[in-house]
Amino acid sequence: NRSFQLQVGHNLSDQWSIVGYILGQNDFKSVGFSGADQAVMPEFAARVRYQNANGFFAVLNGGVLTLKPELKDADGYKSDHCIVAPYISGSLRYTFDKLQVKAGFVYGGNMTSHVMLGGVGQKANGDYVPLYTDSYWIDLQHPVKKWTPGIFCGYSSNLGASEKAVAVARFSRAPEIGHLYAISPRIYYNATAKLWFGVEYMMNRADYGTTMDAYAKPEDFTAYTNHRFSLNAKYFF
Repeated sequence: NRSFQLQVGHNLSDQWSIVGYILGQNDFKSVGFSGADQAVMPEFAARVRYQNANGFFAVLNGGVLTLKPELKDADGYKSDHCIVAPYISGSLRYTFDKLQVKAGFVYGGNMTSHVMLGGVGQKANGDYVPLYTDSYWIDLQHPVKKWTPGIFCGYSSNLGASEKAVAVARFSRAPEIGHLYAISPRIYYNATAKLWFGVEYMMNRADYGTTMDAYAKPEDFTAYTNHRFSLNAKYFF
């Protein structure tokens, strides 16, 4: 993460560690925001990690991001409208005898800086509220000597706001999309210890809503599906 940051961590034991972060946005900024001049305060985040000698790894992250959509209101005075958006995410990894399992989730408000759906909504009184989104994924891989098959599956949805609001397009990413799906099987061939080839297929589907409910959540969907094949090669030197 190349964001401007200060982090303080502590290894509680050989298996447990905890880290606290103070962040500023850098490469990946929230959609529509000009940058640090509209950050009321830095982003605060924390991470707890567990890892044992048997190959099990798990991490839980949480944080809160505060941004100001406008520096001045319609009358030219300093704006007090802010968006306070919490988030939480987690992932795990474990390798069985012949199967490696990875999985994760993300849930939060105004997650466009994480390249996710959602963003910002606005209530009738002019206050801004975060649009919430969630995402879940799992990856299964069967490592063998020559062939390595695997599959990735992912899902994300736009949950809208927790209060009645309308989506603000300039501060949001595709607020009309209600759901995203991805399925991607693959297989790698290990030709030598330094060379492998692979083929991957990916199906992506997006459900576009033609209407939105009172909480800026898309409804009445039309699905669009994309198919992609890719050939890969990697040489290690």
